[in-house]
Amino acid sequence: GHEQFKIGDIWQGINERYQETHHLGLWQREAQCRECAYLPLCFGGCRYMAYQRDGHMAAVDCRQPFYDATLPAMLLQELRYRYGGQEPEVRIQEPEVGITMDSGSRFACPE
Repeated sequence: GHEQFKIGDIWQGINERYQETHHLGLWQREAQCRECAYLPLCFGGCRYMAYQRDGHMAAVDCRQPFYDATLPAMLLQELRYRYGGQEPEVRIQEPEVGITMDSGSRFACPE
């Protein structure tokens, strides 16, 4: 692998600066991420893909167009497999209940 992407090893464990060096909290600073319906799926995308594209990991790797184009079909496929190949009678729509973040960066769904 690449030394600059190293996060630890089996003898010393994970580097305590891993979240900082790999920009894992980037999505918290980006409005496009905080407001995105796909946040629970991607959290700002792949840091390595951002590195490949921009030369650093401090950039969002937004996959919203991909999710928009493929998620309904993937969900229907999963339902077909789960229910024995029968065409499920479901309608995919935007959720009416939003997901919010509390001060500890945890998801909270209104009751």
